[in-house]
Amino acid sequence: MIEVADTTLTYDREVKLPIYAKVEIPEVWIVNLEENTVEVYAEPANGKFQHRQLLGVGEKLTSSSVRKLSINLEELFTRN
Repeated sequence: MIEVADTTLTYDREVKLPIYAKVEIPEVWIVNLEENTVEVYAEPANGKFQHRQLLGVGEKLTSSSVRKLSINLEELFTRN
């Protein structure tokens, strides 16, 4: 699941994220357009994600749920 947040960051974290954990979505990315970061949440258990990772420009995001899916965040946040 991918959420793209500009003005909805708080809502995505506080409302949507717990719902995704409760229904055991295996991995959620929140793309924070204001800070050029991606919050990666994984391993849902008991209604909460057990793992959280914060990545930024210059780092590479590799999915734990989708084989061979890897994104260079510099490319994601670079505007032409």
